[in-house]
Amino acid sequence: MTEWKDATSYRRGEERNPRTWAVKSGVVRLVVMKDNVNNPGFWTMHAYGLGIEDYDIKLPSDQPAELAQRMAVNIAANKARELAKAISKIE
Repeated sequence: MTEWKDATSYRRGEERNPRTWAVKSGVVRLVVMKDNVNNPGFWTMHAYGLGIEDYDIKLPSDQPAELAQRMAVNIAANKARELAKAISKIE
């Protein structure tokens, strides 16, 4: 199983306090960010390879990263099913 990794950009000497987590599997890379500059107070996600960017997962940022990660996986899986269904209709 692929593990989530801290993807936070830290300044030299800055205390390590993870705010961004990422995981990659095949062509899909999921990223969850806490308190994104465009969405303060909430978790935001990207699903590169699925066309999801700056998606507000509607989870307050005081909730744990593990919950945001699970929600991001579910959102990405739903998008993948949606894309597969659309592709299956192409002749």
